[in-house]
Amino acid sequence: MENSRNNVLTTSQTIVIIVGSMLGIGILSLPANLSKIAHNDGWIGVVIGSLYPLYMGLCAILIFKDNSYQNTNIIEISKNYFGKILGSSLSFIFTFQFFAYIIITAANMSNMLRVYLVLFLEQYKLAIPILLISVYTASKGIRALGRINEIIFYASIPLILLTVLGIKQGNILNIQPILGNPFSSILKASIEPVYSFVGIEIIF
Repeated sequence: MENSRNNVLTTSQTIVIIVGSMLGIGILSLPANLSKIAHNDGWIGVVIGSLYPLYMGLCAILIFKDNSYQNTNIIEISKNYFGKILGSSLSFIFTFQFFAYIIITAANMSNMLRVYLVLFLEQYKLAIPILLISVYTASKGIRALGRINEIIFYASIPLILLTVLGIKQGNILNIQPILGNPFSSILKASIEPVYSFVGIEIIF
């Protein structure tokens, strides 16, 4: 009974896990990356790039709205629609991307800690503890992951609210002229938010 409870998430835990998976550490460098490519039209790139997580969310709603898929996952659905061989191959690619996310996130987080907090430590000495803590937490069940995501989410709210103070210094002239840059640059910039929003796939 206890094991089954550890594998069940509350609604709030599910939401914060999805949000936390999407808005990773890459969101910190997103504004600078956008401004380098599309300058003052970078915000349009964010709007275009946000279509990806919206599309994935819509797909999840349409798939799991069907009662026949309530007790299945995306891997089983893939095998049902594409066959055992192709479905397994696609499932492997789907799973492999999360291993890539783990490595990239651990590297970026350790790099940020090294730059701002512990410059005297090598990057791998920071990345290894991060990975070990993540593995240990995951071994405690998805409910433990949900609780930790809740703590991190609520703890980060004051930091997010601090950025609201910067709105006072904002000026509409900073985004004008709208569409003043080539549309090709805006499309190129729209790729950057996709990198920051990846992780929405965990909803499946």
